Amino acid sequence: MIDKIVYIVFLRYARRQRWIAFPERAAGVVVFLPKVLAALSVLHPFVGEDGFVQFQNTTEKVIGFIPLVLLILNALYIWHFSDREEKTAREVEQVLRKSPTKWKIRIVLYYLWLMIFICIFLCCFPS
Repeated sequence: MIDKIVYIVFLRYARRQRWIAFPERAAGVVVFLPKVLAALSVLHPFVGEDGFVQFQNTTEKVIGFIPLVLLILNALYIWHFSDREEKTAREVEQVLRKSPTKWKIRIVLYYLWLMIFICIFLCCFPS
């Protein structure tokens, strides 16, 4: 639901601002980019000296491919609710009417958690 709220709110903002050429794509990027950064931070420890991802054993392969699979599933999820924009907008408005402050706090905590996760991975596993 957090992704839907962020998508619809940014989409409305992008449509009000005339300088954004493709508001649907921009809203999708805003929702999808933090997850891409989190997946790349998980793959960061496996980067070899030559700059390519190098897995040593099967466990590392599994750990490395889980974020990629999750990214693909998330892309399909974003594509699913971006195609049904009117229904998603009604659903988001209904949820925000009930408790807007709760969702604002959850969104801030969600993005804060993602940034902390990325920083921890990049700091704990320097190249």
